[in-house]
Amino acid sequence: MHSQDRRRARQRTAITLCAYHGLNNKQAASALDISVDALESLLARGRRKLKQLIKQQHNSELEINHDDK
Repeated sequence: MHSQDRRRARQRTAITLCAYHGLNNKQAASALDISVDALESLLARGRRKLKQLIKQQHNSELEINHDDK
């Protein structure tokens, strides 16, 4: 696995622990064996990437819907 893939996997794991499993930042950081600051950085980057992906998906759907008309 490449370093970029590992980083994305850690971002997904951080978001999953906090958003879906309800862990607070301290608990999630402990589960990942990283500092709270490092966790917050993973969360911020992961959320930015997720927002970008959602926007791209939305734009693709708009293009498809526009083409259908």
